[in-house]
Amino acid sequence: MNPAPSNKTCSSHTEVVLSEDVRQENDTHQNEVRHEDYEVRIEPDGVTIRIPHGAQLLKGLRDHYYGRDGRGAFPGCRSGGCGYCKASLVKGSIDHKSTYSKGALKDDEREHGYILMCQSYVLSDMVIWLLPQENPFLRWRRK
Repeated sequence: MNPAPSNKTCSSHTEVVLSEDVRQENDTHQNEVRHEDYEVRIEPDGVTIRIPHGAQLLKGLRDHYYGRDGRGAFPGCRSGGCGYCKASLVKGSIDHKSTYSKGALKDDEREHGYILMCQSYVLSDMVIWLLPQENPFLRWRRK
């Protein structure tokens, strides 16, 4: 069962930071360098991995989750076009880039806590819920 994505009225905290906000924050704190890793819990598997501050969420999962313990390699486009990496941000903060296909992530989905992991950069400890997906390339091959 997939949990409903968090929103501002839920007790858990979810924050999607727009890229412009992060750039302004970085300009204000130019000399401050963050070297901390954050815990990312991946549901429904219950696996926790560590990803550095500001790293792309999908890269972290490709490095530490996909292709391990019997899981397949990540087959998506990695550029915001296919939606294969769509997930629910249950708790935590990310910087979500604004350049991606609206077919891959609709505005109302984004407003309800869904993200594209290839466009998301880690800003805190977080919990994500992976959605069941079909390999996007198999879909194109069948047509």
